[in-house]
Amino acid sequence: MDGIRMVLVGPNAGKDIELGGFRFEEGELILPSRGSEHAQRLLTRYYSAYPEGSLEGREAHRAWLASQGETPSARGASSEVSARDVEDLQAQLEAAHRERESLLERARREREDLEAKLARAEAKAKAGATAGATENSAKGAPATDAPATEAQEKAPKAGKAAK
Repeated sequence: MDGIRMVLVGPNAGKDIELGGFRFEEGELILPSRGSEHAQRLLTRYYSAYPEGSLEGREAHRAWLASQGETPSARGASSEVSARDVEDLQAQLEAAHRERESLLERARREREDLEAKLARAEAKAKAGATAGATENSAKGAPATDAPATEAQEKAPKAGKAAK
């Protein structure tokens, strides 16, 4: 984050307003993260602006609602979500979706590369096996162990027939 986000609590919450020389848009202002302690104290004490998410800010919000005769649950959680919060969440969701799509595309390319490597390796192995079979045939050896034919299986073996 670029700085400290200050949020207005009370009747000015969510408004575009200038208070004490500070311009709030939708009830929010971003102060520099360094050297803004004095401005933070001034905004908190006189204008009910608190660092976003601070315990003091939540308690001040509850106190203001109580003074108006409301409770946080009566107003509902939707009143505490600003349009900027929704936009920020949408931007984060879109960024996550783009990252996911990028990862899926990279995984798809890697899978295709691996499939191509596998196909080349299988073709090379097949070519090697064919070349080896050709060499064996040239030497007079059978290329593969041929299964015995039915006639060979039924013929009595020379040693057994002599008995």
